[in-house]
Amino acid sequence: MLSTLVKHGPARPGHLACVLETDKSVVSRQARELASLGLIEVLPDPEDGRGRLLEASPAARATVAEMRRRALAGLTASLDALGEGEAERLADMLARVNAALAP
Repeated sequence: MLSTLVKHGPARPGHLACVLETDKSVVSRQARELASLGLIEVLPDPEDGRGRLLEASPAARATVAEMRRRALAGLTASLDALGEGEAERLADMLARVNAALAP
């Protein structure tokens, strides 16, 4: 949920539930927990005074950026460890898998 908010910006809880393919009650529980940790801010919806928007906090953006940096570093290290020609074979196999999964 946090990564989605960082990537796409503020969202209504109902919209977020649809995007994450989960129930609104799950989003509400997670939002309360993330807000208590200072990772999201709950703001009034400017288009609907009764609604609210969930927005990632600056701390959340920094945390998600660091997680992505670490994941990319790990992936890069793994690919660098492949032997000669293995990365090319892996790329070819992944392209075939992607083509097979395409609608």
